[in-house]
Amino acid sequence: MGNIVWLASYPKSGNTWLRAFLANLVADAGASVPLADLPQYCEDEARPELFTALAGRPSTELTFDEITVELAEAIAQLSPFGMGNPEPVFMVRGATIVDWRVIKDRHVKIRLAAGGRTMQGIGFNMAQRKTLTGAIDAVFSLELNEWNGRRDLQMRLKDFRDT
Repeated sequence: MGNIVWLASYPKSGNTWLRAFLANLVADAGASVPLADLPQYCEDEARPELFTALAGRPSTELTFDEITVELAEAIAQLSPFGMGNPEPVFMVRGATIVDWRVIKDRHVKIRLAAGGRTMQGIGFNMAQRKTLTGAIDAVFSLELNEWNGRRDLQMRLKDFRDT
């Protein structure tokens, strides 16, 4: 899966030690971060800006080369998704719209291209949105669409905008 590193921590199972590890990695100060200072690195919610500082890009931004069946399968293993376990959401920037179709007067089926690859996407209840042409930034969850004996990667659109 390329350069993606998955870290999981569960309450009361070493969560403080994982926070300490990540705080020291981010601080990179040559000295240990005091335990009292951990909240500035990790609070109740994830702090994606810390990853962004290390990786040089948002944690949720992917290129089409990074979107693979293996990634979709790994994400599926994290299910079921819900209030306590939100579904991972990703973003691609500057993808070219190859095809845009309205399905059943309510949904949008699109095909995007970037980096020499194409990708299918579906946007439920997005038919009222303006038909776009050119390039877009898209926010989506990743899924495997199994239909008629075929298994394809598909972006389930959450939002999009012109670039």
